[in-house]
Amino acid sequence: MKLLKWLGLGLGGVVALLGLAIAIISVSFDPNAYKDDITRYVKQNQQRTLSIPGDLHLSFYPKLGIRVGALSLSEFDSDTVFASIAGATVSVELLPLLSKQVVVDRVQVDGLSASIVRGQDGSFNFDDLVTPGATPDAPAADAPQAETPAFRLDIDRVKIDNASVRYQDRISGTQLSVSQWNLQTGRIADKMPTTLELSATIDGVQPKAAMRVKLAGGMTMDLGARTIAFAGLAASVQGDLQHGATMLSGLDLAFDAEKLQLEPDAMRLAARTVVLLAKGASAGNRFDAKAELGSLALDGATRRVAADRVVLTASGTRQDDPFTLSLNAPRLNLSPEAASGETITGAVTLTGRQKLDARFALAGVSGNARSFAISSITLDYDAASADSAAVGRVSTALAGNLDTRVFELRQIDGTVKIDNPGIPARTVTLPIQGRLRADLGKGSLTADLRTRFDDSTIEARLAMPTLAPPSYDFDVTIDTLDADRYRSTAPTGATASGSAPATTGSESTIDLSALKDLRASGHLRIGALKVGNVRLSQLDLTLNAADGKLQLDPIKAGLYGGSMQAAAGVDANRNAYRLKTTLSGVQVGPLLKDAADQDMLEGKGNVVVDVTTGGTVVPALKRGLDGRVGIRLSDGAIRGINIAERIRKAKSLLGATKAAEAADKSEKTDFSELSLTATLAKGVATSDDLTMASPLLRAKGAGQVDIGADTLDYTIRPKLVATAKGQQGKTYEQLPGIEMPVRIHGALDAPQFKPDYAAAAMSAAKSEIGGQLLEKAGGGKTGGLLGSLLGKEKAKPATGDAGTPEPADPKKKARELLKGLFN
Repeated sequence: MKLLKWLGLGLGGVVALLGLAIAIISVSFDPNAYKDDITRYVKQNQQRTLSIPGDLHLSFYPKLGIRVGALSLSEFDSDTVFASIAGATVSVELLPLLSKQVVVDRVQVDGLSASIVRGQDGSFNFDDLVTPGATPDAPAADAPQAETPAFRLDIDRVKIDNASVRYQDRISGTQLSVSQWNLQTGRIADKMPTTLELSATIDGVQPKAAMRVKLAGGMTMDLGARTIAFAGLAASVQGDLQHGATMLSGLDLAFDAEKLQLEPDAMRLAARTVVLLAKGASAGNRFDAKAELGSLALDGATRRVAADRVVLTASGTRQDDPFTLSLNAPRLNLSPEAASGETITGAVTLTGRQKLDARFALAGVSGNARSFAISSITLDYDAASADSAAVGRVSTALAGNLDTRVFELRQIDGTVKIDNPGIPARTVTLPIQGRLRADLGKGSLTADLRTRFDDSTIEARLAMPTLAPPSYDFDVTIDTLDADRYRSTAPTGATASGSAPATTGSESTIDLSALKDLRASGHLRIGALKVGNVRLSQLDLTLNAADGKLQLDPIKAGLYGGSMQAAAGVDANRNAYRLKTTLSGVQVGPLLKDAADQDMLEGKGNVVVDVTTGGTVVPALKRGLDGRVGIRLSDGAIRGINIAERIRKAKSLLGATKAAEAADKSEKTDFSELSLTATLAKGVATSDDLTMASPLLRAKGAGQVDIGADTLDYTIRPKLVATAKGQQGKTYEQLPGIEMPVRIHGALDAPQFKPDYAAAAMSAAKSEIGGQLLEKAGGGKTGGLLGSLLGKEKAKPATGDAGTPEPADPKKKARELLKGLFN
């Protein structure tokens, strides 16, 4: 008993001495005296400036702890502040230290502020703090290590109030700031369930963001298994987010998981009963989506994915048209060894101005995590817009390789039926066969497609050499195509009742903005083409588009008994156009009839056009035409008037006048040769070198065609000559004859002809032919009546048994003779 008594007194004395020592240290020890040593040490070893303007406070019992006031730490080798706090407290249990265990009682940080920067080289501005270099006096790897105290995590609580962190990524340009960051936990200990609450505000410059984040739930950490498990985890994000041109406004995300377990070291995640909700709007379109997973398992180390009971539903509006979407995947397993799954089904509906009812199914999943295959993919759809409707079905198989990121749609087989009352055929059925290959590793896509409809067989090779930014290549071959069968026949602007459209005083704008970002090149061949009622054969054209410019060069085709070689260009940057074409050996009459329903001109020959224009509406394009046109024809005719017949059948030539006459389609003026050139300036074509030759007729002409106003004013000066030669005969100036100017004027689609009979009469009276014919008709020399008429010789009285008659009226006699001459 005495022994126990002495042991008790000794132990009590030790405790008393320890208490006295702690009391003496608490009173006499001032930790603030070491602030300069601490800051000097940080400066020498970390090349950072540690500033401690606040006081340091130590506590020894019942908890060993330290409380720090204001504190800041600079960037590496800089005076710029990296992080600062308004205050912090850390304490540990004292008694467990006697058994070499560290039990943290409390961690509290107030007013934390930090600036995290990722540099151009990919390093962070805190790398030197988390991976410091080895010190010169570090012990060797094989040196005996001192025994370190055991660490047992047991924190009564962690609390962080009003923290803020700024993040800048100088590689991606990301700039985000997290403010009002509050974190609070319950007791944190090994295998001990606790609670977690977090809230923060996120603001961003790139991307633009203004969001509020919240997270709450139960948490359990297993330090031995190195896992973190959450129960009843709920997270939400609300606010606005803009990335590039995509703007999400009124965003409301919610995440709930009954159970979520993380194994960070093994890169594993397991979740059960997960629900994700998303609401918001983008570009005026609203969406409300929900994703549900019965279970999900991800293993990053073994690359395994397993999901059960995946259900996705969504609804909203697209351009004010309501839509719904659903997807159901009962089971999906993917691993390096094998891939399997049950049939995945889904549906999409769109109602309103545009309608869509589509259903799809994916079945026969096989393969492994590196390569997989889906043996059957089917899509059935029924779509409608305005008066058009399309119904179809497409089936294919899919193969993919996740290592090379190559995916193929093999054996595409489908049919689409299009109904549109605006096309003459009303209904078009297109069978489609082919294959598609996407190489996401190289960022490219290719497709080979075949189809046949009506009399057309089409084979096309389409490609996207680059997906970002997109570029396009094509090589298309069509045996025959009547494009007019599929053009709308409804009159432009016609109303439903068939009445004329209301006049708005404005013209439809030609929008070329789609060309500004277009990068494309390709080749198109069509054996026989009918477009705009014009027929071409063996069309062969090459297209190139880049930098807002589109070039069709060359364009080759057979055209109405001849050939065409052309080049065309569009510059979307300036709304400018150019056309350069040469027609050789072309029958102009059928071409004009088919192209413009005009039959004023016939003949075979060459046409050269080189014009430019610019504008955003069709009238401006017509008024802006500049350039040159050349025409050279043979064995043709000008329809609407028979000039030679008009001269021969003139009833009165001296001083006669007559109103303009409408064209008579039954009449025409034949020619052996016709040529002219015209210069275009501001939509007006001016020509002064028209020449025309045919047997008994020569002509020249000059005038203008106002393309912008759709009018013309042109005068042809035909001359009736005494020669049967047309081609290669004498010219207009070399031959004498009777000339009668004809003015062609008015609207292009309904021109009027006005012959000048008075000029024809004077020409006939003065011409050599007129004199010869008058002499023959009067039985004497030209000198008689015609000479008197022209004042060259007086008329001589006739002699005979009847006596001397009264003097004749020379003008009256001339009229009668000329009248008889042309009857």
